[in-house]
Amino acid sequence: MMFKLTIVILLVLSVQGGKAERKLSKELAADPQVTDAPPTVPPPPTTPKPTQPEICADVWSGHKCLNLHGSGWCYKNPELMKSYCKKTCNACNGSGNCNDLNLHCSFWASRGACQNNLAVMQRICRKSCKLC
Repeated sequence: MMFKLTIVILLVLSVQGGKAERKLSKELAADPQVTDAPPTVPPPPTTPKPTQPEICADVWSGHKCLNLHGSGWCYKNPELMKSYCKKTCNACNGSGNCNDLNLHCSFWASRGACQNNLAVMQRICRKSCKLC
């Protein structure tokens, strides 16, 4: 960084006891104005910002999301449903349980129960119906 250096010479005349005295004073003043280099910018912080845990909740009321899910909207329009019915459509990242609650779920799923009886199967056989 370069500073412009200014030398100021003041000639001060004062009268004391009828005699003129010359006083010479020099003042050095450093001008902090930078002439060659742009101002420095501090580097960005190296520590990452703490991340907030994802909130897994439905924006729309639970019964509306359940009705839409029961009509297959989690598959027909997944982006919309993920925005408004994330929990019901089990679209949360890493949250929710992906389990079958009945030993016969895989058999029922192979017989078309996921499509024919989605309202029940979505609660009992989430894994076999690939709902999570």
